[in-house]
Amino acid sequence: MTAIAKVFIVLNFVLSVFFVGVASTLLYKADNYRLRFETEQTSHRKTQADRKADVDKLTAELNTAQTSVDSATRARQDLERERDSLKSEKAALENTRAQLQNTVAGFEASLKDLQSNLKAASETNEQLKRQTDEAVAARNDAADKQAEAEAEVVRKEDALKDAAAQMESLEKQIAENGENIARLENVIAMAKDRGVDLEAIMAPPPINGTIVRVDSKINFCVISVGADDGVKPGYPFHIYRGQNFVGMGVVEEVFQDLAAMKITRVARGMEVMTNDQVTTRL
Repeated sequence: MTAIAKVFIVLNFVLSVFFVGVASTLLYKADNYRLRFETEQTSHRKTQADRKADVDKLTAELNTAQTSVDSATRARQDLERERDSLKSEKAALENTRAQLQNTVAGFEASLKDLQSNLKAASETNEQLKRQTDEAVAARNDAADKQAEAEAEVVRKEDALKDAAAQMESLEKQIAENGENIARLENVIAMAKDRGVDLEAIMAPPPINGTIVRVDSKINFCVISVGADDGVKPGYPFHIYRGQNFVGMGVVEEVFQDLAAMKITRVARGMEVMTNDQVTTRL
């Protein structure tokens, strides 16, 4: 074996050792990179999973918050509608209260006029005085109920339906009082129009009879009492059917046992009929 061959053998051995070292180093680095890649990939997947879980949680919270907002919006809209409805009911009750105040004021003015006209006859006409006192008491009762209704409106603005029932009851009382006042005003008006002595008209003797004939077209009727019973022209008669008030009339012509009477007033929903009772006293 020559020296050259020996040299080549040594070189081959050295190169082999070198390549084996290089290959070992490359394999070690490759394994290290693969391990780091797998570690990074596992960490990245975990991070993605955590972020996805966070996103899902945030999405659920957002949906819950949106649902709460929608519920709150609907509740607010319902409250606004209820508030508008209560405002409308309150305005209606305030309008009714104003109308009742105007009605009571009208009653007070009418009562003052009536008291002024009846002052001269009050000492000798106990029946008229009692009716006037009743009208005053009715006026005061209506005013008291008006005040109660106003207080009820203030106290129960949040429950206006209950106040409506109080208003309805008050209107009924005022209507009943109005009939009594109108009845008295009618007596005074007839006396003024016909120039008849007020005491003679307002204090006739107690006379009772019945209606024997009615002509509703001309508002006249014939009653079963006349001069023999003490009836005189200008006497007012109240017309009743049982306990129900039907109307009023004034005698215009008197015969021996009959009298012709003009019907001056008919109660609402009523009609003067044959056999209705007539009386000079309430």
